Amino acid sequence: MTTKYLWIGSVALVAALGLSLGCERTTQEDVSDAQQAVQEEQQETAEARQEAQETIAEADTEARREAAENVRQEEQDTVEAQKELQETKQEFNRDEYVASVERRLEETDRRIEDLQKQADNARDAEREALERHIENIQEQRDIVQNRLDELESAEAEDWQRLKADVDSALAQLQKTESGV
Repeated sequence: MTTKYLWIGSVALVAALGLSLGCERTTQEDVSDAQQAVQEEQQETAEARQEAQETIAEADTEARREAAENVRQEEQDTVEAQKELQETKQEFNRDEYVASVERRLEETDRRIEDLQKQADNARDAEREALERHIENIQEQRDIVQNRLDELESAEAEDWQRLKADVDSALAQLQKTESGV
């Protein structure tokens, strides 16, 4: 459509040029020159159109590359956020577990105090049995505490493995306490 207007414009330019030079007759050569001018303009238009399409294609390629990079970065950020969330959950669960074991150890400490009061008021044989029992409980309590300390200092992802050791020590402490 643009080419049609260019051609009409070129013919009109040639006609106007012919009229402005006087009433000279338009020759076949004038028409040929006008047609040549139109063809040159059409060629320049085609080249400009091709160049514009190439520029658009390059811009599209660059925009797609940038968009892909942005998506890749956002995906990486999401993975890191999920990992951080998982670590935070692990730390929370570990801290909750540690708090429950510490409460259990406090109960054991009160039990030891009660047994020590009984031992203080007991006779010789009974006192010796209570003191041995207190000593056994204290040893097992110390084992639980040591394993709990290891668990507390472990990385968030490793604490579950160490939890089994603490649970085992707690079970042994329970058996030792109920030995009286």
